[in-house]
Amino acid sequence: MTDVNNNRVQVFGADGRFLRKWGSEGTEEGQLRLPIGVAVDASDRVYVADWGNDRVQVFDPDGSFLRTWGSKGNSEGLFAGPVGIALDASGNVYVADLGNNRVQVFDREGDLLHKWGSAGTGDGRFQRPIGVAIDASGNVYVVDMGNDRVRVFNVELAE
Repeated sequence: MTDVNNNRVQVFGADGRFLRKWGSEGTEEGQLRLPIGVAVDASDRVYVADWGNDRVQVFDPDGSFLRTWGSKGNSEGLFAGPVGIALDASGNVYVADLGNNRVQVFDREGDLLHKWGSAGTGDGRFQRPIGVAIDASGNVYVVDMGNDRVRVFNVELAE
């Protein structure tokens, strides 16, 4: 889980017992500023939506830094407050990009695969998407905070 106030990630066992933590405040690789979302892949790599640094960071299970992608902006692959993060069964990374009113999808190395959304209230539009989740059938659920709704999408990614 992320500890946004202390700019770190904390790991707990299934019984709730504290196991380890990592992170400190900053802008360098491995440092965090207001980490919000967290997701874990099948290899136990930890993906963190580093909201204050407008990036995604990836760590190994022990907290060692592996890679990062993104920075502040509104072009493809950039962020304006990444908050929600989830992984699909193929290991693709979905990021709710709050300030850009969109969802962006990356492969596990950080290469952009797909994006959708823009500001508004109609179909495919968001007002501050803050959460994203994917079910076993591949449906993508997006929490659209500004529109007070949850939207469901079926996203086909090119292989």
